[in-house]
Amino acid sequence: MEKPSYQWFGQMSAAIGVIISLSFVAYELKLSRDIAVAELTLSNFHQSINYRISLLDIEAYERGIDKLRKDETLNAEEAQNLHRVIAINFLLLDSSFLLYELGLQPEGEWQVTRELMKWRIAGNAFWREAAENTAILRPSLAKELEAIIKEIDAEEK
Repeated sequence: MEKPSYQWFGQMSAAIGVIISLSFVAYELKLSRDIAVAELTLSNFHQSINYRISLLDIEAYERGIDKLRKDETLNAEEAQNLHRVIAINFLLLDSSFLLYELGLQPEGEWQVTRELMKWRIAGNAFWREAAENTAILRPSLAKELEAIIKEIDAEEK
């Protein structure tokens, strides 16, 4: 090969190297953005959870759980506290799903969380009602819950 051919090959190699380097920088920026979004969203979830915990009456919640086990009717206070605990759990589910969507939570961890939520929804009318009320959830989690409910219904048939 003559000298101009080597020069052209060297310039192309350098250009490809620059393109690859810029691609890695763009990917790093995307990951940084995803982490920042996750931190902000998780901070909001944390505030909501703390607020609901501050309103929670543990004794009323425990009475409600005992009544559910005995198939008795809950009074308003017991039902309200049960709904608070369910809301806290859905916020935790939403935070876990957000991390999974952003690639910040391993697949196996998400599957364990998903199976636990599926078990809760299948075993309790309060959980089922909350899972079907997806208007207040992020759209991607609402779709996931709809898929979980379809799986439960298919298994029950």
